[in-house]
Amino acid sequence: MTNTAAAARNAFRVLGTTNDVTECGHCGRVELKGTIALMPLDADGNDEGDAVHYGAVCGARAASIKAADLRKAATVADRAKRDAERVERKRAD
Repeated sequence: MTNTAAAARNAFRVLGTTNDVTECGHCGRVELKGTIALMPLDADGNDEGDAVHYGAVCGARAASIKAADLRKAATVADRAKRDAERVERKRAD
């Protein structure tokens, strides 16, 4: 396997956190406080399939990054989503 293939396999876009899904899609652990939604990406960086929901540790392993970095990225994604919703609400008023 080449480095490019390994990088493509481990490429994800962090969508944010959710409390709606409390089971890790990787290890199957249940009753988590919440999960982090990740969108798998193909070699070109395009979305590939459906989002997956992992616990922080499994998500970090899947993405080949530190769990703390994944949590930070999820927080940033959550904040961006809230900001976009706030702008949309103001625009609708």
